[in-house]
Amino acid sequence: MTTAPRADTSFTKKTLGTPALVLFVLACIAPMGAVVSIVPLGMYLGSGPGFVGAIVLAGLILMCFAVGFVTMCKHVVNAGAFYAYIAKGLGKPVGVAGAFIAVLAYNAAFWSLAGAVGFFGSTIFAGIGFSMPWQFWSATAIAIVAFLGRRAVDVSAKVLGVALILEVAAIVILDVGIVGHRGVEAFPIAGTLSPSVIGSGSVGIGLLWACNMFIGFEATALFSEEAKDARKTVARATYISVSVIAVFYAVAAMVLVGAVGPTNLLSAMNNDPGTFVFRIAEQYVGTWLSSAMKVLVLTSLFAAFLGIHNAASRYFFSLGREGLLPRRLGIVHPKWNSPAVASTVQIVIATVVVGAFAVVNADPLLTLNTSTAGIGTLGILLLQVTVAASVIAFFRKRGDNRMWATAIAPGIAAATLSVVVILAVANYSILTGTGSPVINSIPWVIPVVVVTGLGYGLWLRARRPEVYAGIAEGAPSELGAEVEQAAH
Repeated sequence: MTTAPRADTSFTKKTLGTPALVLFVLACIAPMGAVVSIVPLGMYLGSGPGFVGAIVLAGLILMCFAVGFVTMCKHVVNAGAFYAYIAKGLGKPVGVAGAFIAVLAYNAAFWSLAGAVGFFGSTIFAGIGFSMPWQFWSATAIAIVAFLGRRAVDVSAKVLGVALILEVAAIVILDVGIVGHRGVEAFPIAGTLSPSVIGSGSVGIGLLWACNMFIGFEATALFSEEAKDARKTVARATYISVSVIAVFYAVAAMVLVGAVGPTNLLSAMNNDPGTFVFRIAEQYVGTWLSSAMKVLVLTSLFAAFLGIHNAASRYFFSLGREGLLPRRLGIVHPKWNSPAVASTVQIVIATVVVGAFAVVNADPLLTLNTSTAGIGTLGILLLQVTVAASVIAFFRKRGDNRMWATAIAPGIAAATLSVVVILAVANYSILTGTGSPVINSIPWVIPVVVVTGLGYGLWLRARRPEVYAGIAEGAPSELGAEVEQAAH
């Protein structure tokens, strides 16, 4: 029998409803950044106009993942989300390994965004006569996140919501401008969704980039302990998020194809996919929209930056509360109802890592961003595969007879996402955008982290059984009691 955690290790205020949680997740995926950068890259390096179909396929795959994920959420409420699900389904040592991968992946994603924010901040503001080095903008962004991250999550949600509204408005204006000029030709359904078009070009690369665009939706479960009626809120928010992401991105991508025509798409990029969307915006709406979108890329990246910080800090919090990391990380601030200590530690680590790149004046985009973004993406994809497998194992142990939600859907997700992970490893240089052998050898750190996590879990079982017993148990609360009751 485990000892219950102290009261200050539980979130006492449940402030997030479904709308706030959806806004939070959608802002985390940085829609402006995705439409401006990932969509053109997915088309250019992947399947051309068939990338629209790849987005739809990715949406279907991740909806299958969401079915099992949501079913698991109703039985396990834990700020450690992926880590807790893996521990409950595949065993505590595997759960510890998953926790270590999650910590690495989300922190690496944060470091990569620090580089991107620094680069775009320096570039954009230099264009209006305020020239400062990238280090200044990265440091400013980290400082703002440090302030917001220690506050209640609903404060971050409000900031992210404003950023999201501005991003979506700009993309909608672009879509309307293109449709106004092109009419029905702005929706080349046959030229983007027919099987022959989807199957053309590098299908695997297209699917990899498409799945990359959805990363962040899984954050719904990370905030389950801070959500109102978590069992319903997390489920609704997850389904809504995946659906909205898939439809929004697919429509935006299709209209971009329609702006130039499917057969002219690659030539229209003129070997420069990075400026493709800006050029289309200037052509169909005006220079003002192109300029506004460049600024909104920065706010989009900052929104993702803040969202990833909140996700990473909750992993530190959960692991601290359960004794896998120092217990102090698992304390909730009595006033702000936030994992303030975990948030501070995450910021300190990021400051050291990003600071090391800053001191040597490394390139923020080609060195800092590329060396950390790939490992973050690969780690989260690997976690999704493992969670899908753990859902199947968890419900088989319980004798659950629901085949679609607990076996078929997560089985489809596990199989297809495994293919995406293999594609990510095989095409890692494309994922990072660099040919550096040093950067492209970084994925070897993942098996090292997995082995370390498994070893630590087994050591805890042998030497610290009281800590081992509390792995993935979460915080005691009325909600937790309700979930346990529902599970039986």
